[in-house]
Amino acid sequence: MARSILFFVLFSIFFNPVFAEKICRKHNVITDGFIEMGENFGNKLQVVSTSFNTKDDERNPQPFKYGAAMYFISDRVGSHARNNNDERYEEAWYSEISYTEDSLIFNPVLSGPGNIGSLVKGHEGPFGISQDGSVCYLIRYTRGRTKKSYDIFKSSYDTKKDKWCKPSHLGIIINSDMYELTPGINSDKTRLYFSSNRRGPNSRGVHYFGENYDIWYSDYYPQTRTWGEAVNITDINSDDEDSCPNISFDGKTIVFASKGLEPNYGGSDIYISRFDDSTGKWCKPINLGPKINSGSDENFPSLLYNGDIIMFTSNDDDRDGAKGKTDIYYAFLPRDCELCGDKNFSEVTPVSFTKSTKIQVEVPDACFGELNIIDESGEVVNRIHAGEFKKGMNEFEWKGNTTKKKYLRNGIYKSVLTVEINNEFYTEERIAIISGRRR
Repeated sequence: MARSILFFVLFSIFFNPVFAEKICRKHNVITDGFIEMGENFGNKLQVVSTSFNTKDDERNPQPFKYGAAMYFISDRVGSHARNNNDERYEEAWYSEISYTEDSLIFNPVLSGPGNIGSLVKGHEGPFGISQDGSVCYLIRYTRGRTKKSYDIFKSSYDTKKDKWCKPSHLGIIINSDMYELTPGINSDKTRLYFSSNRRGPNSRGVHYFGENYDIWYSDYYPQTRTWGEAVNITDINSDDEDSCPNISFDGKTIVFASKGLEPNYGGSDIYISRFDDSTGKWCKPINLGPKINSGSDENFPSLLYNGDIIMFTSNDDDRDGAKGKTDIYYAFLPRDCELCGDKNFSEVTPVSFTKSTKIQVEVPDACFGELNIIDESGEVVNRIHAGEFKKGMNEFEWKGNTTKKKYLRNGIYKSVLTVEINNEFYTEERIAIISGRRR
């Protein structure tokens, strides 16, 4: 019988004190930075208007590339004209994201790369994109089996042609004769979350926008390339509109918008819930407080890769930094979190800012092996260590460069550890992100 792997890799990328990540193999979870509960929680947040907001509408932030880039929807100048007048279509726009100790930097802001702008053109957003940026789920107005409705379509990115493929309808397992909206996909692309006013625990299935929406999900089965029956998430849904689900990288935290949950500051508020493995249920949703929520509508929440930062949309004209009718904001979330009784899900300890990356490898016995950094194509760009690993903890430093000391571009990389223990080889991979450098 093959011996189970006894070592683990603790890989932390230190962008700044509030953007640290801890990967804990023992618990098989990436421990996100989450929020501190309490009556005064909402007053502890600092909400910032994104620098790319304009007098036009910006909404539906979609971070991807593990927090190094994002799409959003806007009808700003540069979008295609609509009906030969001053109105413009809402289209997808793109920005890279870099980080300082207390802010996000968005640069440059471009019309959607490839042809993604044409995919969501015509007020047919919002859309959801996978963490690796390879798959996009979008909404299109279509004729259903008996009447017109909004359905979910899927498009994959063709890296060779540098463009998005023609969207395909996800079929009647997910789509109904009602409206399916605000799709969001989990990190491994096996579970799709969305909102729908189809018949369910809180909906009569009446065909109009004002009917109650619930949050649903459907699982994808790669072996048969099929989607499973949609499941209503009764733990978090209310008897009013619930929508805009966004799931954390580890799949255990969900943020969403709701008009029916309490407390509510007015209109649509943003809530957060953590999945409790011991009960198999989502915990009671927590309102994110008066700094994020207002008397107007807040929706389209998105957690960045490690869960420390939340982005969202608000149409509150009185909010600091408001420029248009609808704008995008972000906030750094405090780390201490108790979402399910006495269970604390936040194990991240703030670290001092450093421009380097520490890679820690713990092995049960002295052994030989290699620790490499590879890029998205699988090419080794830096050999961190080759030779003996001592028993216990081994720590190495990587400054985001190649073996020849050249700095790498922003992007997604992996640390790959291969060791030989008792004549058996073991391999571990961990994701790394380089962000904050100009190309």
